[in-house]
Amino acid sequence: STYYEYEAFKNCKTLSTVLFQVNSYISANDGSIFAGCKNLTTFEVDENHQEYKFNNNLLTSKDDKVIYLAPYGYNFGEYTIDECYETIAEGAFSGVGSLKKLIINHKLVIGKNAFEGCHGLVSVSLPSESIEILDYAFYRCGSLNEVINLDSIKVFNEYVFCRYSFIVRGI
Repeated sequence: STYYEYEAFKNCKTLSTVLFQVNSYISANDGSIFAGCKNLTTFEVDENHQEYKFNNNLLTSKDDKVIYLAPYGYNFGEYTIDECYETIAEGAFSGVGSLKKLIINHKLVIGKNAFEGCHGLVSVSLPSESIEILDYAFYRCGSLNEVINLDSIKVFNEYVFCRYSFIVRGI
């Protein structure tokens, strides 16, 4: 088996596609594996892979419940998380600068560092129902100035929102 480790492809500026063959996996994702790969727009996944598939421009679980990784260079702009997903994994969107507006309309778990360093992110719309957001999920999102339905977070974990000021709507 092949495991993609911490910073394995960091700053590979010409990398545009990554193929996950049958026995290739992300060993631990903190968002650093493909950090700085500004041309990475696609993941290809072998159809016989037991765990992953490429769906909605994301590396996801075969059962569509977990978002594992967003391609660093894909132009997300305004993005709505599909309601089939129950978890956004640790570091899944970390450093994706093209993400401008994030819309989440359903209950799910946002993993540690999931959106850390998304410098282009200006607005996050959370669902009105309870949501779990883990440590550092939106850490270093310097452009973030609006969080809608902030009261839907029942437990504020460590540094969920840190290093910016924003307008809160819906509380």
